[in-house]
Amino acid sequence: MMLTRYQFLKSGTALHGSFRIGLFLITLSIISAVSTLIDDPANQTLLAMIFLLRGSAQMLFSQRYRLLSYSTYWLSNLSATCYLAGGAALLDEPDSGSPLLTFILLSCLTFSGIARTFWGCTHRHVRSWSIMAISGCFTVLTGFLLYLSLPWPTSWLLGGLLSLELFVAGVAAIILAVTTKPTVECG
Repeated sequence: MMLTRYQFLKSGTALHGSFRIGLFLITLSIISAVSTLIDDPANQTLLAMIFLLRGSAQMLFSQRYRLLSYSTYWLSNLSATCYLAGGAALLDEPDSGSPLLTFILLSCLTFSGIARTFWGCTHRHVRSWSIMAISGCFTVLTGFLLYLSLPWPTSWLLGGLLSLELFVAGVAAIILAVTTKPTVECG
């Protein structure tokens, strides 16, 4: 007898890795949104930590799905490296008015979005590939909106766009987890 998704979640069986990553990204989204509302110098440090955690989550995602296709494994890891580099750059220079820093961050977001869109389009055998592709397009749009804000970037804009991007990526990861859940049989 096959379990329904609801029964599977209530059964105590270990959750799909993307589900946990999605919940983690949505939690980071909420933290980013709240920190954006707080006008504090520590806000930039918190945003840098969120970028670093996002890069770590992307690495975990890459490791989880490396068996699906080795052709995009390197691209996903490079995308995670971009998030980590953006977080490190933000930690190194937390001044929110730096156009160079904003350019680095928007480049990282744009490349990561292109990589996620490419991953989604090359994994059409996965049921929710289109959600991943749309999530990547949204990340590219986030980078483009940051580009439009140059040379007057503000921390609330960076934090707001980052929280939206994290939310969309988290929802995409949860949808991927729900649609690719392995079948479990009752004994």
